[in-house]
Amino acid sequence: MAGNLREEGNALYKQRKFLDALPLYYQAANTDPEDYRPYLNLSAVLFELGKYKQSVEYGQKALSTMNDEVRQGVSGERVSARIAKARVVLKDADNFSTTGESKGLDPRHLPRYKPTIGRHLEFFSVGHDTPMSLLTEDMCEECPDDDRLAFFFGGIGDARHFYYTLTFFAASEYRRKTTRKIHFTLNDILPDVFARDLVFFILLDELSYETQKAPTDKATQLELDKKVATLFYLYLCPLVPTYVNDELQRVIRKTMSMLEGRGQERLPSWIYFAPVTCNTIIPLLRSWQSDVFALHSTREIQTKAKLESQKSRINIASLVDQMGMVGLHDQQETNEEKDYFATIMVSPPPRLINAFEQDLGKLLDLPRTESRLNKIEQYIGKNWKVNATMFNVASEKAGYFSDCGNNPFEFGKAVSLAVGTEHGPKQTSGLYATGYLFFSSVATALAESRDRIFVETQLGDATKLLEDTRIGLVQNRDSTWPIQYDHVHLSNVPDYVGGPVASFLYGIPILKSKSYARYSSTCLRNPSHFPTVDHFISEYLCLQDSETTRKIFPYKEPFLEGPEGPEDPADIPDLFSQSGYWSWSRIRDPPLNFTELLSRNETETWLYQLSLKTILPVPRERYSFSQIFSPLNLTIIFRVAIYLHQTGYPAHWLADALENLLANTVTTTARPARRSPLRPTDLRKPVPAKRLTFAPFLAEFRSLAAQWAPVLPFGISSTHIPTRVRRYTLNVFPLNSEDKDGHGRVPAFVLVFWNPARLGPGRMIWSMDLRKVLLPDEKGSTDPRDVRLRENGLAILAVWEFDPANDEAHFWIDEDAMEKWKREDWMVQIWRDDTYRPVSTPLPVRQVPRGSAIEGFMTSFPTNGLTEGEYWSI
Repeated sequence: MAGNLREEGNALYKQRKFLDALPLYYQAANTDPEDYRPYLNLSAVLFELGKYKQSVEYGQKALSTMNDEVRQGVSGERVSARIAKARVVLKDADNFSTTGESKGLDPRHLPRYKPTIGRHLEFFSVGHDTPMSLLTEDMCEECPDDDRLAFFFGGIGDARHFYYTLTFFAASEYRRKTTRKIHFTLNDILPDVFARDLVFFILLDELSYETQKAPTDKATQLELDKKVATLFYLYLCPLVPTYVNDELQRVIRKTMSMLEGRGQERLPSWIYFAPVTCNTIIPLLRSWQSDVFALHSTREIQTKAKLESQKSRINIASLVDQMGMVGLHDQQETNEEKDYFATIMVSPPPRLINAFEQDLGKLLDLPRTESRLNKIEQYIGKNWKVNATMFNVASEKAGYFSDCGNNPFEFGKAVSLAVGTEHGPKQTSGLYATGYLFFSSVATALAESRDRIFVETQLGDATKLLEDTRIGLVQNRDSTWPIQYDHVHLSNVPDYVGGPVASFLYGIPILKSKSYARYSSTCLRNPSHFPTVDHFISEYLCLQDSETTRKIFPYKEPFLEGPEGPEDPADIPDLFSQSGYWSWSRIRDPPLNFTELLSRNETETWLYQLSLKTILPVPRERYSFSQIFSPLNLTIIFRVAIYLHQTGYPAHWLADALENLLANTVTTTARPARRSPLRPTDLRKPVPAKRLTFAPFLAEFRSLAAQWAPVLPFGISSTHIPTRVRRYTLNVFPLNSEDKDGHGRVPAFVLVFWNPARLGPGRMIWSMDLRKVLLPDEKGSTDPRDVRLRENGLAILAVWEFDPANDEAHFWIDEDAMEKWKREDWMVQIWRDDTYRPVSTPLPVRQVPRGSAIEGFMTSFPTNGLTEGEYWSI
């Protein structure tokens, strides 16, 4: 009886139907408990299912049931080896969420992306989105009245979505009172954004108290009008009336006093800015007091804004014509728009004109002629001020001119779309009137909900913050603040950080387990390259369709968000079909059932495909405005491995795939991408299995494995992981100024190390097709010299940091590898991996000073930024 059950189970086991075989083995063991063989079978099948503790238990039971001869034979050796491997992968499997005795930097703080080498990030002070509320009707209906909702805004920008969410909250409370509270986490990578937003928060806080009482006299009404005008003009316009600038300077003085702790005033209780953020904001506020006005005159900005506005409108009209969208830009400009584009002035309301600018009022009343516009332009150039909050002085001095060509009427139209719904102010005529009602509504909403909202600001990369929040790595964050959210909104951040990787790895997992919880993201930079969501996923995640993707990332079919709810993509022109906000949500919490997973072969193939796509991106045109970035580095493989383990994928699948990469023994049907964007059909195309070498990337991958080993939720048994990794600093790299200043903001820079002796006589590395040399597949070079170089003379590093102020590169590498490169007189140089061209002077590796050590799989990292010894120099 037991033998028949085992035979039936073995047949299923060979077909990899492990779940079907399992109950048969249990029955066999119960039928004949003195027979070791059912225990062997149970140990094996439980191991394959990822049940390692149970596999060890039954393996030990098998050993204890065997006689000495069997125990010392093949069966005994096999089960002992399985027990040993199970114990390896079990390492820390239940304690991933903590960092144990780790001190200093955790390896999860290693750079996620290839570095940029530009000195400054781009600063766009005004957004383009139609304001949308993250709070929705279904949330209001399903969320308990006494619950706390939590919203995360990644790339908060001008905060229009936050403002509209606030007004929606107040409107929902007006219809039905609750005791519900909301926690907002506002994030941006630029301190300029938070400096600007804080000015608006302070103004709105002041205005919120004044909106609670009706003005008693003209003077009070005038002060109220000035605050709203200050909000309006600072938010939208590059030039502002003098009284608006006076109000700005008052708020700056007040805000700086709050941040520096001078006097009695502190930030409003509903706002939190971390000390490190305050320290970055204060210099920006100070620069808005005088530095901007020393740098730019009103007339200069007036001229610049006119030219940029004209160029922008021409480009949009050309794009619309190319798309064949007849009639989209045929709408005639209003008189107000004509006045603005000729003078860069939005007309103030009559009360403020009568109080402060009667001369301007007389000019506005003149007959509509060219002479009238010239006079208004001259008046504005002489009497108005530059909107200091739109400019970053440090960037300007470095040659980066801030954008001031935004069309303020886009905001008016966007608000009109949003407030066309029942939530918010009614539509009105004139841009100022629309803005007045918008900001008045926000201030009123703040007055009604001040005690029930809290705004936490976090400076830095959005995806890093999402991941760090979920696993508790955000420093000095209050333990009562949420670590899961009802809605995460990620502006256009995914365009620059790896597409849906950010959504699936960091955004969706941080959502609450609620039916209404969702994650919003957009592809704004290059939507024309992606006709469907599957195309978008294919390019960035190397997954061929939604069905396959959901076996790794269990999400519901996304829908396009609109100001009045979901939109039909069929109603949107193809070029823009992916440029809206897609709303994602998860089907359920992990882990998935074993039957819902990809097969082991599919999982390994995907990991190899993702690795190849990451290390060998397709060449791309760096001047293209819609260039598809390839920003990820090899840390993504370890982050994905952790995610897969949490999702239910067996640890030994993942450990074996990583070991194959470490040992350079990968045989696979995966291939490096052969075009950009990578399409679903490319991934479905049958390809024969082939042994691929990862030799040029092994030094980095092995060094990363040494650093990641302590925090992986499973163990890896490998002789290829170095025991000593050091952090090195290279100083100084002379850089191509065009790449540093003009195109250095693209995350496309890698360190290329090479052995000149392996190049061959008369050959220079910068005259070669480097990608063809690196390609390990059928498309790679077969020249014996290139093959020799690929196998033993090249190393590519993408996990490094660049300090643009000092032209220093910091990277982490196996000390033994570095010493070998020094002995063999290797060279190093910064290259772009979009053009596969060098951007710096080559330098000899032997001049690299010995760095700070990271030993023995430590989780502790050095925090000093400089190494000891002689720096590289020219």
